[in-house]
Amino acid sequence: MTTDPADLQNPFCLEPIRLEAQFFGREQEIRRALRFLHREQSVSVVGPAKIGKTSFLLHVARPFVRARHKLAEDRVFVYFDCDLLAELGQGECYLHIREGAIRQIKDSKSVDKAVGTELEGAVRKAGLQTAYFGLRTMFQAAQENDVRLVVILDNFDSLVRNSLLDGSFFSSLRGLATNYHMAYLVASQLSMYELEEIRLEASPFFNIFAKVQLDQLEPAESLELVCTSLKRLPVEFPDSVIGHILNLGSNRPDRLQRAGYVAFQLWQENGGSLRSVHCGEISRRFERCEA
Repeated sequence: MTTDPADLQNPFCLEPIRLEAQFFGREQEIRRALRFLHREQSVSVVGPAKIGKTSFLLHVARPFVRARHKLAEDRVFVYFDCDLLAELGQGECYLHIREGAIRQIKDSKSVDKAVGTELEGAVRKAGLQTAYFGLRTMFQAAQENDVRLVVILDNFDSLVRNSLLDGSFFSSLRGLATNYHMAYLVASQLSMYELEEIRLEASPFFNIFAKVQLDQLEPAESLELVCTSLKRLPVEFPDSVIGHILNLGSNRPDRLQRAGYVAFQLWQENGGSLRSVHCGEISRRFERCEA
């Protein structure tokens, strides 16, 4: 029975990659990050907008990725988007991180349910204290239960630019890394040196990070992204179209995904057929998506 092209789901993704099968390349960067985290060394992932930083953070946090590298396998990762903290005061930020960490620890498959409940109970007992004291209590309880945390702070630039925070906030974050078995994994467009220039009063915090730079993919990784995505379906694009997708993609994962997405849509509209003559239309649609 022949599959109708219109019934096939587009194998390319326009959002941050959340499925392991849609992530390609970055093996050296993954291993570098995991080596640092394995030693409880905090890591700063730096790269331009849309280079794949969020996808990288989520990928590194996957248990089977860490198991494959035999690094940081015992860590529990908790994720925070700092865009959501950009307009919160210090106490609200502490509460957001504390409550989010508790929720994610309790939901983690690698942590016993009783441990998650114990962490929450310890924090609730400290509820009458300051928000930061409650956060410290959570990390203390985690350490006592041998839960080694990695706190992911995505879009970290937004947190640094939060005018409601002062130097003591970042000093407090550094204190957590100093006193407990935990590390930070942050992603930003600016380097820690550049962020420190924005927050000179908080400079000690920015000194605890090892840097992992995300740049363009290698050409072989770009080709793997396009061809492997297509191989998941009964779909074949001519070499000329694949080459055009690669040219539009410029070895950037977001552009490659977008170019592939547009080409697949056109393939569907043409009843499962694409030829060199369609490359111009692929370019026009791609440019509209970029605008």
